[in-house]
Amino acid sequence: MLAMNKRYRCLCVILLWSVLRVSPASTQPLAAPEIDPEKPLQFQADRLEAFTRDNRIVLTGTVVAWQDNWKLFSDTMAIDYVRNTEKTQTSTDTGNGSKETTDKTAGRDTLGQAARNVRQVTAEGHVVIHFQTSVARTDTAVFDRSSGLLILQGEKTTLTTPESSISGQRITLNQHTGTVAVEGSADAPVEAFFQPETDPASAAETKQGQ
Repeated sequence: MLAMNKRYRCLCVILLWSVLRVSPASTQPLAAPEIDPEKPLQFQADRLEAFTRDNRIVLTGTVVAWQDNWKLFSDTMAIDYVRNTEKTQTSTDTGNGSKETTDKTAGRDTLGQAARNVRQVTAEGHVVIHFQTSVARTDTAVFDRSSGLLILQGEKTTLTTPESSISGQRITLNQHTGTVAVEGSADAPVEAFFQPETDPASAAETKQGQ
């Protein structure tokens, strides 16, 4: 019975969050940060290692990554990408009236490949993500581009907006549906705070009556 109660309590919080995820001043639902392949993906760190055979780039030490609509800070970050293996043909004039055709494999620019063809990003250690008007704080953040899921996991994972704050051990944001799922445990149940919407007229009357 205890497990059922905890599950029911967590489910209630998830449903409330789905209903209240739209702020009074905005018609846009809360959505996970999206890595847009059409826009520049920028990052900086103390150290960068490229593992070309594994199609992975690892950043360590004061890592910052950003696009125009989000910014992420962490201690380390691993970027797994899909390598472009398409071959392109180039023709070279040999000087005797004939041309020599050679095949070249596209995608030798490792950093460019990582920025354009991201498959998954994993950030660890003091992770902070700023997106829209929200801030997420966690130990580990994993963004999977194909599923559109951003998974935040850690002892005190929090997601804060101007109207609400929610915390748990695992928070999953779905980019495709704009929904949020929060999971806790027996030792660390889900906690949530929602700021009630204030009617401007009522607020003005209350202020005048004081």
